[in-house]
Amino acid sequence: MTTPVFDPERSLGWRDGPLDGITCLLRCVEAVLRSRGYGPIDVARCLGGELDLLGRDMALEFPGCRLGWRFADHGAQNWPFVVERVGAGEPVIIMPDLYHYPGSYYEGLYHYHDHAVLAVGWDPGSETLAVLDTLAPPDEGYRRELPKTPQLVASCTRVTRVEVTAEADRRPSRDYAAEQIERHTATVAADARALRRLLDSFAATGMDGVTARAVNLLVLGHLQPLLFLFGSSIDADADARLLDVRRAALSAATKAGWFGRALIVGHNDHVDPAPHYRRALTIAPGMLDALDNLADAMSRAGGDARVSVERADAADAALHTRFREIVHICYSSPSEAIP
Repeated sequence: MTTPVFDPERSLGWRDGPLDGITCLLRCVEAVLRSRGYGPIDVARCLGGELDLLGRDMALEFPGCRLGWRFADHGAQNWPFVVERVGAGEPVIIMPDLYHYPGSYYEGLYHYHDHAVLAVGWDPGSETLAVLDTLAPPDEGYRRELPKTPQLVASCTRVTRVEVTAEADRRPSRDYAAEQIERHTATVAADARALRRLLDSFAATGMDGVTARAVNLLVLGHLQPLLFLFGSSIDADADARLLDVRRAALSAATKAGWFGRALIVGHNDHVDPAPHYRRALTIAPGMLDALDNLADAMSRAGGDARVSVERADAADAALHTRFREIVHICYSSPSEAIP
């Protein structure tokens, strides 16, 4: 295994920047997988899989690997693990407490956990931790050298190694995609309806800052990457019906990205974000229509998009559970968020 890097030329979907298609967390996992010889479709299938757009946690369990998170009230409890593992040559993902993380946009302000970096090197002589960070300067290889400080240590409240749990899935696209389409066409249709109902309610009532951030993380952290990974898991030379599914999935991912980035504009206005959130919600219907189009394309490829009352109710329940989990895990203080 080589040392992981963020390499635009070799990374999945990377065109304009490291967050094209997938999250900072998934970019860290991808870098580990690529260092182990995985190709682009290998990565997409390792991280993609189940098209449960709303109920699945895209920071925990994947078809081909898992993240065994270590939660701590204070990063000092995790620091020895980080140094030992990284010092032995194994990369460690850190989802830092951004209140403490050096240079964070929330440093000294909020105990938020909505960013991830990949620790890839430890120099015991200078006590410096090397991390890959999607927010680091591109001309420095998206790499930061962080001296050990009380703040850095305190920030390591959530850390994990990447454990590969299955061989790379290299089945032909017709077999891989057919399985997903048969199992999840109705799930996509039901999830799209549930998400439309939730966002319609926010359009009527408005959103506060934490709610808007949770919606943003649901969309950019879960919905967009899962759609992008599904589309990317289908070969470009697949048959016409599967190519329609591929295009529909990638289009829905793109429109989810537009909606999520519109919400970020509101996050950056600390004086009056509410008007930005209202404008962002006017972009949401494009994403929701694209999800309906994906369900239609999957139906034409052999899936069944009929949604029973029971499935619709289950989708609503899964969405509200996932939403509460995001608020609790990512926007609560470290001690409150420990499972």
